[in-house]
Amino acid sequence: MENEKRLPFAGEFSQGQVDLRRVLTLAAEAQSKTDFAENVRAEYFAESCPTYEGAKRQIQQTKRAKNVLLGMRAYGLLNEDYTLNELGSELLTLDDRAMYQRFAAHIISESEGRNVLDAVGRLRAKGERVRKESLSLELRRSGYIMPTATTTHQTLLNWLRKADLFDTESSYEIKPSVLSEILGTGETILTDLESLSQTERTFLLAFSKLVTDETESLKVSDVMEYARDLFNLKVREDQWRSKLLLPLSEAGWITLEAGTTGRGAKSGKIKPTEVFKSSYLAPLLLQQESEMPLELRKGLNRPLSDILTEMASEDTYVKGAALEHLAGRITQLLDLKPKHLRLKSSMTGGTEVDLIAESTRLMFSRWQVQCKNTKLLASDDVAKEVGIAVSLRSQVILMVTTGRAGTVVYQYSRQINETTAMQIIVLDGQDLKKVAEDPSAAGITLTKILDSRAEQVMQHKAGQLKLPDV
Repeated sequence: MENEKRLPFAGEFSQGQVDLRRVLTLAAEAQSKTDFAENVRAEYFAESCPTYEGAKRQIQQTKRAKNVLLGMRAYGLLNEDYTLNELGSELLTLDDRAMYQRFAAHIISESEGRNVLDAVGRLRAKGERVRKESLSLELRRSGYIMPTATTTHQTLLNWLRKADLFDTESSYEIKPSVLSEILGTGETILTDLESLSQTERTFLLAFSKLVTDETESLKVSDVMEYARDLFNLKVREDQWRSKLLLPLSEAGWITLEAGTTGRGAKSGKIKPTEVFKSSYLAPLLLQQESEMPLELRKGLNRPLSDILTEMASEDTYVKGAALEHLAGRITQLLDLKPKHLRLKSSMTGGTEVDLIAESTRLMFSRWQVQCKNTKLLASDDVAKEVGIAVSLRSQVILMVTTGRAGTVVYQYSRQINETTAMQIIVLDGQDLKKVAEDPSAAGITLTKILDSRAEQVMQHKAGQLKLPDV
């Protein structure tokens, strides 16, 4: 299917099953794919599959050996004919430390490793334990196809462990200095990338493709024209400085030359910083996993309890940002794909944020999610969303409030549920507190609450099935 995301198939190509240098050597020495598979079978699987006998046993062993070859190819080490490609050949020329670091760089930048590390970081930031099941669920929320009981994510992380990327053999805490050494970038490269907006990321991607080792500086107008033609980047000329150049300069991505910071930005020039010396930057930018707006994306990495605490702040900016984070967190927990942030909380003093999201679970559905940071949710708030839903043809209206919902809200919601195809669901402050109690079970708690609401909606709609007598 289009836009399906999968981790590389590992098969038997795992750190605990084979030695990287040895299987690369076997690939280099083999005369054919069959020869290669037989050599892998003889070296690693000759004693396996004891429940089979004779020729059947060797057939099963060969299947396991061929899974090693398939895994090596999926990880980008073999050509289509199963001979060593350029990367595989390069790895064989390096000492062990350099070999595993080069392979790790390839995994992070070219084989979905960056997104797996991002998922690990989100779990840790939310206070959830990183386990096989929790990481698989987190990746599934990000759009990855994760079959039941799969170990592909664990295999990927275990190859990264061979590069000494993590603090200990059992932890998931990245060593910043090792990551910097592996990628040839700053130590905070992954979090730096995560903080980029879609517009900033597109501009940097265009810039990175134009930068060479000899690049002194480039005209801003040339980079913008390239970004527009190649990636359809649209930024008004009078906003180049405020929307792109200054934020990227302050974040250390680019250096502005004289004439670029004032009204003459169009004719100004920019220079790459040390970050752009890394050949892995462009692949990392392309591997950005989330299309979620930056305002919502920031909330994915925070415990819900912290977000709720900040929503009680007297600082309108703090509670406004927290409200946007709440919308992003709920959207993620429900595996919804945000499409449009309709109203920034900064425009409402941190009292509300609206977004449109979609789901393709079993069947397509469009959701309107409104988060309100007020003591009482009023029926007028729901009525406004119903009017918008008619225009947008939304199927679900999810009303979220940090306070409570009045009786009239539930009466009005029931009326809409009974008389239209829409579904109105309300989450109040008590519901949010329940979800926030245990970070590791936040998704389970939320879905149980929504399941109970769905039962209520089904009862409301039961009368719609009464058909006239024929």
